[in-house]
Amino acid sequence: CATMRTSALLLLLALPALVRTQTLPGHSKPVAYHLDIHVPDLATTSTFNASVEINVTVTTSTDSFVLHAEGLDIDPSRVSVQYHSRLRGWREEIVSDVVHNSSFLDIKLERPGLTGDYIITIGYTGTFQNEMAGFCKVGYHFNRMQKYMAVTNFEPTNARKVFPCYDEPPHRTKFVLDITVNRSLFVLSNVRHTSVHNVTDTTKVFRFDGYPELPIHSVAWVVLDHNTFQLQTSNVGATLVHTRAPYPYSNHTAWANRMTASLLSALKDYTGQVYSHATLEQVVIPEFFVGSSEGWGLISYSEEAILVTPERSSAWYMQQIALGLASGLAHQWFGDSVSMDSWDNTWLTTGLTEHLKYVVTCSLEDMKDWELAEQEVVELIQPALALDVNGHALVDNTQTEAEEVKEACDDITKYKGGAIISMLHYILKDNAFKRGLT
Repeated sequence: CATMRTSALLLLLALPALVRTQTLPGHSKPVAYHLDIHVPDLATTSTFNASVEINVTVTTSTDSFVLHAEGLDIDPSRVSVQYHSRLRGWREEIVSDVVHNSSFLDIKLERPGLTGDYIITIGYTGTFQNEMAGFCKVGYHFNRMQKYMAVTNFEPTNARKVFPCYDEPPHRTKFVLDITVNRSLFVLSNVRHTSVHNVTDTTKVFRFDGYPELPIHSVAWVVLDHNTFQLQTSNVGATLVHTRAPYPYSNHTAWANRMTASLLSALKDYTGQVYSHATLEQVVIPEFFVGSSEGWGLISYSEEAILVTPERSSAWYMQQIALGLASGLAHQWFGDSVSMDSWDNTWLTTGLTEHLKYVVTCSLEDMKDWELAEQEVVELIQPALALDVNGHALVDNTQTEAEEVKEACDDITKYKGGAIISMLHYILKDNAFKRGLT
């Protein structure tokens, strides 16, 4: 039957990915993170103080915990490990050494621990990144005054630049985030804050709880000055769509906000899967040269990726904005709600979002004149053939280092992955393809 053919073809495509790449020892896995970050005055400092508690399950007895940690100043005196004994409850383990190199943090125990539940607590200082990877500080102007905001971008391997973690695809975990900021600032994250209260005369703390189990690259937050941003709102069923932009750009987000609502509805119809988030937040980040960062329920965009003036913008420009929005929304399904279990499958999630952005956008009634199905051949498949003239393996089981993973998330992977999914869709026809997705 068609469903069996779909499953068989997808399995054949995925076979090379059955060889897993692990960069961390496999004796423990994270269950939950509790991250506590103190964001200072953004105008005067380039660092932040933080601590993280990681609930982990140890499946094989070990005398060390190895985590990803890049560019962080770890304080060994603020590192501790607790073990949960059924008879004695939580007890402190003796940490014999804390070794931190450029990419990894190795917490060594005095003696091998038993299997079971542990809590690892780590205090450290982090640095705001300038290359839009990790936790980034961004400057912009409002009423001729210099303002600052901060935004995260964890894809593909940048969470380790913000807190020690298991920065690998297989792990989906719960999160709690406490973030202390100046009282003039506001914080957005994947879920709505559960509480906010003043800490001092100048600071307040936002708590975010109730995250579903997420891959670490899908966690996101934005710190901004609420008074310098304007909000556009629309809704799709029970889901609110919010688009926030600094006031100089706020008059140019209405079209994108309405388009997002239409695309979100179209994706729900096409996949047959309800978007489970109560609110989708979109934030315009000045000079955010990565284009977009797709957290679950919170997507950050550069100005060029979302701002539209319908009476002056060209049809081609509006097409590109619509396709970019569709790609970010498709990522909510394929990348966030369903995530890859290995770096080897980067091409599959990227390819699905690249192809589906054309499928979903051209399904909208007022977009059918754009002939996007034909444009996909020119904009996706032909570039894949041109870039792949020397051959490019979509699956590379040798990827272990962060830079190798980033190099794998290149244009060839995007175009070639999208082209393969597009051709598979053409062979299977629409009904069988959709059943294969769901």
